[in-house]
Amino acid sequence: MSDDIAPEAAAVALAYRRLFSDSPQRGDSMTVLVDMARRSGFYDVPSITAWMRQTGSPAGFEAYLHELSGRRAVFADVSSRAALSEADSLRLETIARFRRAPED
Repeated sequence: MSDDIAPEAAAVALAYRRLFSDSPQRGDSMTVLVDMARRSGFYDVPSITAWMRQTGSPAGFEAYLHELSGRRAVFADVSSRAALSEADSLRLETIARFRRAPED
């Protein structure tokens, strides 16, 4: 599985570099938005049960929710400025949540 992650991480890093340079390529913006959605937890549903399973304590969950809200707000602002079509928004969500493109 780590063999699959390393090429994906390299592709994402390259997309960021190209997007913020003078030579972005087709698909770079979607790659970057998908990565930002994943990193921000935008499509995740926070769960105290999952938190407790991971940490063993409810301590820190409220602070985590505040941090998550901030990360989500930044992603929402950036993605809204991208002015994606409804189809592209759905594609972004599907790729970010399920790590695969929607079937046409």
